[in-house]
Amino acid sequence: MRCAILDTETNGLSPKSNQAIEVACVLFDTDFNAPVMTFATLIESQSNEVAHINRIPPELLRDAMDKQAAWARVAEIIEAADCVVAHNASFDRNFTPGPIANLRPWICTLNDVTWPETSSNKQLTTIAIAHGVAVVGAHRALTDVDLIVRLFQRMNERGIDVGKTLDEAISNLVPKALIQAMVTFDQKDAAKAAGFKWNAAPKRWEKRMTLEEAKKLPFKTKVLEA
Repeated sequence: MRCAILDTETNGLSPKSNQAIEVACVLFDTDFNAPVMTFATLIESQSNEVAHINRIPPELLRDAMDKQAAWARVAEIIEAADCVVAHNASFDRNFTPGPIANLRPWICTLNDVTWPETSSNKQLTTIAIAHGVAVVGAHRALTDVDLIVRLFQRMNERGIDVGKTLDEAISNLVPKALIQAMVTFDQKDAAKAAGFKWNAAPKRWEKRMTLEEAKKLPFKTKVLEA
């Protein structure tokens, strides 16, 4: 199997008003346990509201690669793959142009992959550390893609068939909805423990999950998007 491991950095959290300002994509061959092709670039933009997080100066973006050209290169890699792999995939998919996002099924390493080692939370850096994979940086697209590559290589070293793992993840993909946790401030820890993320713009706890999973939660929920 070949998968397109993808990550984006954005200049905000809303796909309606913000955009991807950096994208990285690696074509990874699970049989040979190695990358085949790598592409990464900043994407032209006039602003970066979250430069304090991703540390991408807005000045760097003004002469960066045109977004159509950047996504055309990404599309070439995805077309050569059997699936797209991303951590918290729903976020990256929302910032990927629709026709490109729909080329292949997406596997989320946050929700769809069972890692051999347990970790204290589901952040990619925490998962990497739990598997003895060194973390040299965060919040940059190519750095995060490289972490997933090295996590897959570590699984292979342990005798785990990554291709089979991804095959099983694809076969287990079921429709998921965007769910809001209807919790009070005092219940926020329960939402966090269940994997919900705080969306500051609408001020709510959100997570993509199946309706069956939502029914099993110890608090009330609301379907925001089917």
